[in-house]
Amino acid sequence: MACNFACPYCFEKDKPQVFMTDETEHAITEFVRRHNGLTHLGVTWFGGEPLLGFERIKSLTGKFLDMGIGYSAGMITNGYLITKEIAKSFEALRIYSVQITIDGMRERHDSRRYLKNGAPTFDRIIESLKLLSDHAPKTRVTVRINVDENNHADYPALKAYLSGLGLRNVFLSPGFTSDSTGTGYDCIFDKMKRHQFYVDMVRLHGYDNRPFFPVNPRTECAVRNSASCVIGPEGELYKCWNDVGNPAKVYGNLKDGVGNQKLLMDYLTAADPLENDECNECLLFPVCNGGCPYDRIQRLQQGRSENDCPIMKSGIEDYLWLHYNCLQRQTDSLYATTERSKR
Repeated sequence: MACNFACPYCFEKDKPQVFMTDETEHAITEFVRRHNGLTHLGVTWFGGEPLLGFERIKSLTGKFLDMGIGYSAGMITNGYLITKEIAKSFEALRIYSVQITIDGMRERHDSRRYLKNGAPTFDRIIESLKLLSDHAPKTRVTVRINVDENNHADYPALKAYLSGLGLRNVFLSPGFTSDSTGTGYDCIFDKMKRHQFYVDMVRLHGYDNRPFFPVNPRTECAVRNSASCVIGPEGELYKCWNDVGNPAKVYGNLKDGVGNQKLLMDYLTAADPLENDECNECLLFPVCNGGCPYDRIQRLQQGRSENDCPIMKSGIEDYLWLHYNCLQRQTDSLYATTERSKR
């Protein structure tokens, strides 16, 4: 739960700085062993800042690999603590995906993603990206930019900057900060602004690396997946990482099992889009899986009237037109390449 950053919009910014103990590590390995017939384990290392507990990550990974089951991992990190040695270890630790946030160009990023002592972080993170490109080539690195009212104009500049670095396995992706956990962050993009952002990135800048045609992810969110859980540093169990550090959202622990059956069942069933008349009549369902189940549950509990539909629904005609234009651009590029090769 500990972190070296002090980002103002983080939902964990006021949570206690707790580290995992040996006792919890042992409980985790026993928890995995109790799942008879398990053929593959997927882990996302999360925090706080997971690299503050890198020795724990190495220790747990070794125990998982000794179980003789399929294993793969990802990590969500601020990227500040990555060294050459850490980057080189990712393949052995089977960390095949990493998400690192950069919230704009240097000045913008450093004004909102800074160390607890206020020191800047942009240049250090860029060096980390270079280390991952050089020493962890099998790891896909997604650079997330939390797009909002203050920094949306930085996206094209950051994309161009990262492209100019020639990093082989680094890709930029927009994200949108929400206030579903009550951070009080006041620069949130609403759905129409998010939609317009995607439209502008294609029409004004020619970006075509986002799928604008509805695609079913074919997997259920961890909130509604009975085979998924979030384990806190003291062995507490959650269904969504938005809840980490919130005692009211703990449905059990590794030692005693499920303690709050109602909370667990609410997460697994309350967001079922099959029981929603609007979803059952919608063109996008079941491709969209009903949107974010966490947001749906929060809305139902708070009595809010807005829907939880993905951004695509509000502008499906625009998205299909963008999809067509992106395909046309790719076809034209392929044709031009073919013609050059003939010459």
